[in-house]
Amino acid sequence: MAIEFRNIQMKQDTENNFKTVNEILKAGEPAFELDRLRLKIGDGSTPYIDLPYVGEGDFILFSNAENID
Repeated sequence: MAIEFRNIQMKQDTENNFKTVNEILKAGEPAFELDRLRLKIGDGSTPYIDLPYVGEGDFILFSNAENID
């Protein structure tokens, strides 16, 4: 089986710019803060400011998943 590599695009900006716009990221959409080197992942309903950073707080990557093997 051949392995196929693909590029993943994500939003990239400074913390201040993300917080100024404060958009709602789509479910699973990543946003990377270039100045703080921190990542947030959208859930489709929470404004940027209220999303936890990956690896902090109550962040759960598969909160809507039913069957995870």
